[in-house]
Amino acid sequence: MNAFLAAEARLERERLAALLTVTSVGAQGGKEAIERLQRELRRED
Repeated sequence: MNAFLAAEARLERERLAALLTVTSVGAQGGKEAIERLQRELRRED
């Protein structure tokens, strides 16, 4: 059970980190930066 909770916590941290990154890049408004981030996120899947 602890392993499951630890894995779920890790996934949640990764999701929150990705959301923060997307929000930060989006706030900067650079189309190229957003497209680069999208490519990087697709590679991680």
